[in-house]
Amino acid sequence: MHALISRVFSFALDSDLIEANPVTRLRKRGIESVGRRVLSDAEIKTFWDGIVLPPISRRVGLALRLALATAARATEIAGARKAEFENLDNPKLAVWIIPNERAKSKTQHLIPLSRLALETVKAAIELTSENDEFVFPLRRGHRRASIERHALASAMRCFSQSLKSQIAKSWQQEPPTPHDLRRTLNSRLAQMGIPKEVRSAVLGHVPRRSDVEARHYLVHEFEKEKREAFSRWAAEIEGIIKPAAVVPIRAAKGRR
Repeated sequence: MHALISRVFSFALDSDLIEANPVTRLRKRGIESVGRRVLSDAEIKTFWDGIVLPPISRRVGLALRLALATAARATEIAGARKAEFENLDNPKLAVWIIPNERAKSKTQHLIPLSRLALETVKAAIELTSENDEFVFPLRRGHRRASIERHALASAMRCFSQSLKSQIAKSWQQEPPTPHDLRRTLNSRLAQMGIPKEVRSAVLGHVPRRSDVEARHYLVHEFEKEKREAFSRWAAEIEGIIKPAAVVPIRAAKGRR
């Protein structure tokens, strides 16, 4: 019962329906093995290949791909405006700057775009009309409204229910949420040896320093380190979804 209640409130927290999980410090009545949901390599490939296909709309699927590539929150992705993206024609300088009023931390958050994230953003923009304000509009030509964050969570549930592949069993035992995509990136960066302070910057956590400069003027702090981290993560994803071709043994012998 404790685990069930905790999952309910965790879902509400991931969906930004509540500010904190009220059972976080509730003492457990028994011993429980608690895990943190992160996607395996096989699940990442299944997710990346299938999330942009029916029954999921391509627009929402691309939004979820962006969540895995950038670790941005569902609310930040759903309401992303085209004006927030800069230098999309230059992969070395391409960035997404989430303004104070939209960032959960209430602090401007700069996300350097890896090649994979950049391709995802461009693919999403191609689905919009020229007058659309949002990268993920509610529908094409609806320039004043974007998709809701709940659409991302609903799409993840729908995707889980539609799975028929070998990975379906492990996926459906603990269906991941959009927030688990963010957790997956953080976990993988930790495995790569990326320092915690850089990972915190990647996730857009509020600096513990209370001075005004730290909260408002250092938007470019760790930009180089974050770009490197996102680049390494993109390479990791690409290695999973596009494994290196294996040369058949016979063909290899024939070339000698």
